[in-house]
Amino acid sequence: MVAFAIAGAALSCIAAERDPFAIDKLRPPTPSSFWKGPATACPATPVVPDPLRLADTVDLALCNNPSTRESWAAAKASAAAYGIANSAFLPNIDGSITLQRNEVRSAPGDAGYSSLNASLSFNYLLFDFGGRDAAAELARQSLFAADWAHNNTLQTILLNAVQAYYQLYATQEAVQSALAAEKYSLTSLEATRAVVRRQCNARRRSAGANSIFASAAQSYAKRRRRRQCARHRRILWDCLPIAS
Repeated sequence: MVAFAIAGAALSCIAAERDPFAIDKLRPPTPSSFWKGPATACPATPVVPDPLRLADTVDLALCNNPSTRESWAAAKASAAAYGIANSAFLPNIDGSITLQRNEVRSAPGDAGYSSLNASLSFNYLLFDFGGRDAAAELARQSLFAADWAHNNTLQTILLNAVQAYYQLYATQEAVQSALAAEKYSLTSLEATRAVVRRQCNARRRSAGANSIFASAAQSYAKRRRRRQCARHRRILWDCLPIAS
């Protein structure tokens, strides 16, 4: 009975403690946090704020990029493998109980009898020439490798998000600059047209006026095409050079 009580207490303690080796502390807590970093909960549905800040961009990239979830899952799998390797240091306890009822009815007044058989086995590996320690160390180093790989994935995504954030605003400013240049060229073209029109009305049209008009028209066309390139650079990232 004492043995059953000890075994029951040990099993209840192990069942109550899901992680007796504290393996969860050796992996990133969430997909959006670095190893040993603070946990950051990711929303189920991403919401893009307006205006978009750099911190919001980084948070959205880390929470919604599949690479972060993949590396986080690999780190969790390595942590589980490390826990399995450490389970070899725990003892094995096997117990069985058999209840049997026998009855004999050969004569009036005969009665049966019951038998109860119980067995408990306790096994523990004391020495295995270092195989158990080597397996646990292999799992531990594999876990560390997965943790550092997760860190590398987060750093790569963070860098790409920062570059894309500043490229977005640089492209928007390029569009505004191209619009301003186009407006200036259009004003210059209208002024040149007015000059040419006055010269034509006065019958003083000359080659110089035509040259000025052609130059202004060409400048306006160049400015307009540059504005179109800047507007579509967010998708194409490049444009054919404009002949000067």
